[in-house]
Amino acid sequence: MVRELQNIVVQTDEKTTYPGPLREAFGADRLQHQTTSSKRARTVQNPLFPINQMEAISRDLLGRLRGGSWLVSKKRSFLDQAFQMLMAWKNNTEPRQLGCEAWAAGLAEHPNGPVLRRVGG
Repeated sequence: MVRELQNIVVQTDEKTTYPGPLREAFGADRLQHQTTSSKRARTVQNPLFPINQMEAISRDLLGRLRGGSWLVSKKRSFLDQAFQMLMAWKNNTEPRQLGCEAWAAGLAEHPNGPVLRRVGG
């Protein structure tokens, strides 16, 4: 999916192990790696907010796998249902709030025409 893209923008925290694998995966000539300090406030203004929020929600849902907890899923189908609800929320609600990455990358058309998205802080 990214082979046709001339420029690839990746936003991460400042962990030193990321640049090497990113250059290897996408090529140094078309990679634009933007970093954000992990000490920056985790508010909606933080460029990493969407991934931080998704990670927190996923961690919460993974609590369903811990035995001896009141929130453990008794049946696998209930765990699947919880993750399906998360995917439905992510796919249907979040794009209206935060912008859809596929629209921003030009991989999908926005229903209201071209979208301009501010990248970075």
